[in-house]
Amino acid sequence: MNTARAKKTVKPGFDGTKVSKVSVRVSSNRTTKQSVRALPGTFEWRYGRGGPGMYLYHAGSHYARLWEQAGTASASSPNLNGTTGVGWKGIPDKRLEAMEELKGAASVLGALVSARLTAYCAQGLTAKQIGQKFEISERDVAPVLEQDLVACAKCFGYK
Repeated sequence: MNTARAKKTVKPGFDGTKVSKVSVRVSSNRTTKQSVRALPGTFEWRYGRGGPGMYLYHAGSHYARLWEQAGTASASSPNLNGTTGVGWKGIPDKRLEAMEELKGAASVLGALVSARLTAYCAQGLTAKQIGQKFEISERDVAPVLEQDLVACAKCFGYK
């Protein structure tokens, strides 16, 4: 029996993802190359690789961060701010702030746009999956999502 097995490494492409090299600004006069691994058709693949629509990437990323902050901080989680002893009760301030900002954005953007942005930016669904979920024809998905991101950028002051 052969006990020495080679480790199976998961390379980009195993699950449909691809790797792209992008320039990342690290200071006002310096950039560096970084690898981005994303599934084609996702928000990260379309907007995270640079280009003239980078403000859309920043707006969508801002929306995704708010969505995660509003939903991930548990009311029963311990206080990790360096204090010891009795934990706090209630909802953390950052979570409340994120929830309020999302609520304000949803009132400006509307429920349907917010749902599509959540699916695209926060949950990582592809454009094809979003088209199926929201019953949008395949050729209309990209312009609809782009308009949603433009509205998101205007809502958060990115353009």
